[in-house]
Amino acid sequence: MRFSIVCLGCLGLIACADKDASDDGDSTASFTDVDGDGYGPGADCDDSDASVHPDADELCDGIDNNCDGAVDLDAVDAPTGYTDVDGDGYGDPDTAVTSCDITGLIEDGTDCDDSTADVSPGAAEVCDGVDNDCDSLIDSADDEVSGTSTFYFDSDGDGYGGEDTIAACNAPLGYVENSDDCDDSTASANPAWTEVGCDGIDNDCDGTIDLNTVPGAFGSIQEAVDGVDDGSEICLNAGTHAESVDVTGRLLTFTGSGDGTEAMLDVTGSAPFFVFDNRSGEEDGRIVLQNVSVMGDYAMSATADAPGALLHMVGGTASLRNIQVDDVTVSLDDTDATGGLVYGVDSTVGITNLSVSGLAFDVAGGNAGIAGGVVFGDASDLTLSEVVVDGTSVTTSVPANEALVVGLLAFATDSVLDISESALTGTSVDLAGEGVIGVGMAVATEGTLLTATELAVTDNTFVLEAGSAAMSWGMVSTEAGPDSGTAHLSLLDVSGNSVSLDGDNVSLSLGVVSSLGGDFTFEDSTVYNNTISAIDSVDGEAGATLGTVSVAGGGTLSHIDIRGNSLSAGDGMAMGGGLLVTAREEMVVSVTNVLVAGNTVQSATGDAVGAGFAVISDNEGLVDLTNVTAYRNDILGGEQVGGSGLFAAFGSGDLSVVNSDFGAGTATGTVVEGIGVHFQWDDESGESLLWTYNNVHTHGEDTGETNIFFGVDDPTDDEAGNISGDPMYSDDDADPTTWVFSVDRRSANYNAGDPAISDADGSRSDIGAVGGPGSDGW
Repeated sequence: MRFSIVCLGCLGLIACADKDASDDGDSTASFTDVDGDGYGPGADCDDSDASVHPDADELCDGIDNNCDGAVDLDAVDAPTGYTDVDGDGYGDPDTAVTSCDITGLIEDGTDCDDSTADVSPGAAEVCDGVDNDCDSLIDSADDEVSGTSTFYFDSDGDGYGGEDTIAACNAPLGYVENSDDCDDSTASANPAWTEVGCDGIDNDCDGTIDLNTVPGAFGSIQEAVDGVDDGSEICLNAGTHAESVDVTGRLLTFTGSGDGTEAMLDVTGSAPFFVFDNRSGEEDGRIVLQNVSVMGDYAMSATADAPGALLHMVGGTASLRNIQVDDVTVSLDDTDATGGLVYGVDSTVGITNLSVSGLAFDVAGGNAGIAGGVVFGDASDLTLSEVVVDGTSVTTSVPANEALVVGLLAFATDSVLDISESALTGTSVDLAGEGVIGVGMAVATEGTLLTATELAVTDNTFVLEAGSAAMSWGMVSTEAGPDSGTAHLSLLDVSGNSVSLDGDNVSLSLGVVSSLGGDFTFEDSTVYNNTISAIDSVDGEAGATLGTVSVAGGGTLSHIDIRGNSLSAGDGMAMGGGLLVTAREEMVVSVTNVLVAGNTVQSATGDAVGAGFAVISDNEGLVDLTNVTAYRNDILGGEQVGGSGLFAAFGSGDLSVVNSDFGAGTATGTVVEGIGVHFQWDDESGESLLWTYNNVHTHGEDTGETNIFFGVDDPTDDEAGNISGDPMYSDDDADPTTWVFSVDRRSANYNAGDPAISDADGSRSDIGAVGGPGSDGW
C-alpha cells in the first residue's frame, strides 16, 4: 500500500490527508494552529503563544520557549557573571558564568588582579611596579602614570646630573636623582671632587677654577713659588710670563693653561727663566714644567754667561713635557752657549714632546761655542723622547776667532743620554771664523752612554769656513773620552744632509756618523744621499773627507743601508764613500749585513780610495766583514785611486772578509791600482788576511778589465770558495735608494756562501748583505 501526504495551508487552517493508492476516493484530516507560529498541537507546547514553539530561542522569562522541556536553560539572553573577590566592581575574567540567574556575581569581568581592590580598569596608574589600570602598561611605560619623580641626565658618568631631565618612576640608565654637577662634560668636575691641577676646570664646583694661579692668586711665578708648599702645582694662566724664577730645592709643578700655546714664557734677556742651582749639594728638588710655549731673544756674553735660556739646572731633577718653542734667538758675544735652552749639570732631566721651530743662534765674534743647542748635560742623566727640532739656524754676524758647534739637538759629557722618536731637520749652519769646528752637529757625546732609537737627522746644511782650520765630525758623533763611552744607535735615518768645509790649512770631515773609541753599536738604519766636501784652499796637504760612516775603535755594525752619498776632498784625500772602519788597540769591529751602494769619492789632486768600504787595521785590531755588499760605488777622480768596492790598509791588525760581494764599481784617476779591491801592507801583515767565499765581479767600464785586485793575487775560483759572477741585482733606476738586492736562484750569490754559515731559513748562506744569519733583518 502506498500513502501520499498533501498539506495545504491557508488562513490558519491545515488540511492533511493520507490517501491509500488503492482507494478510489479522497480521505482528509485537519489540525488547528491557534497562535499561527507554524506548529500545531502535539508539536507546539503552547499553541496560545506564537513565541513558543520548537524553533524559538530560549529566553530568560520563566517559559520553555523552545519546547525542550527545560525552562530558561541555555537562554540566548542569559547574562555572564564574574566573581568580584576584592569588591572593586570588576570581576575576575577567569570565573565567567553564563546563566539567567547570576545572583552574587557581577557582569564586568575586566579585573587583571581580583585579589586587590587597588587594581582594576578604573584605578589610576601609579609608580608601584604594578599594572594598576589593567592596560598592560606598568609605571613609566604608561603615559597616564602619576607619582613620578624628576631625574637628571649624567652625561659624564660621575654620579652627578646636569640640566637635562626626565619624569619617571625610577631612574633610567644614565640618569641620577640630583642636578649638582657644575660641568657635566667631564667626570673630574663635581661636588665630590677635590680641586686639582691646572686644568681650567672648577673641579669641586665651588665656583673657583684651579688653585695657585698666575696671574690670579699670585701676581708672579716667583710669588707663587715662595707662597706654596712643596708638592703644589702652580697654574700659569694664558698670556705672556716674563721673569727669572729661582726654584732651587723645591718640589713643584708648573702647568700652562689651555692647549700648550696659551701660557707663553718669554726668555728675552740674559737670565734663564727657571734656575735650579744646587751647587752646595745640600738641597734636593724636582720641578715639572708642562704645557707651555717659549719665545724671545736671549743674549749671552763673556760677562754674563748664563746657559740655558729656559732652564739652568745644577743638581736635582727636572721633567719637561708638551712644550712648544717658536722663534727663539740666542745671541753669543765671545761666549759659549752650553745648552741653548736647557743646561744640566749633575742633574736628571727628562724631556717629552718638545717641538722646537725657528731656533736661531747668532755668533757675534770672539770665541763662541754652541754645545747642546737644545739640551746640554754634564755628569747628568738625560732622557729625550719625541723631541723635534726643525728650522734651526746658526750664523756669524761678526766672524768669530774660533767657533764650535756641538750637538744642536743634544750634547752630553760623562753622562747617560737616551734619545728616542726624535728629529733634527731643516737646519742651516753658516759659520765663518779663524777656526770653525762642528762635532756631531745633531747629537754629540763624550765619555757618555748614548742610546739613540728612531732618530731622524735629515735635510740639514752645514757650511763651515775658516781662515785656518775647518773640521767636522758628522751629524751624530760619539767619543769615548778618557775613561768610558759607549753608543747604541738603532733605527736612525741620516739622509739628505750637506756638509761643506773650507779651511786655509786644515779641512777635515769624518762623514755624517762617527765614533771615536769606545764600544759602538749601530744597526737597522739608513744613511742616504748625504754630501760631504772638504776643501783646503792652500796646499791640500791636510784636506780630507773620511767615511760617510766612520768608526774608529771597536764595535758592531749590522743592517746598515748606506747609499747615494758623495765625498769630495778638493786637493785632499777622500776615503770611504760608504763605511770607514779603523780597529785600534786590539779592538774588534764586526760588520755584518751592511750594504753600501751608489756612493762616490773624489779628489782633485789627492788620493781617492774605498768608494764602498775602507778598512784600516792596526795595533793588533781586527775588522770582520761578513755578508756585506759594495755595489756600484765609484771613484770619480784623484791622484792615487783604487778599491771602489774595498780599500784596506794593514799594520799589525787582521782583516776577515767572508760571504761578501764587491762589484760594478769604477775608478778614475792618475794612477789606478785595483779597481775593485785594493790592499796595502806593512811588513808581513798580509798573512793576517782571511778572504773566503766572496764574489768580486764586473768592475770597470770594460768587463774584461784585469786590474780588479791590487796587493793580492786574484783569488777567484780558489779553494776558499771565491767566485766572480753576476748577482743579478735590480739597478735600472738612477736613484740608488731604489735598487733591489734580493737574491734568487738566478744569482751567482745564491747558496754560494760559506757552507758552515746558514741563512735565517736554515739553508746554506747566500753571498752579500742579504745573506747569512741576519738575512731576515732587512
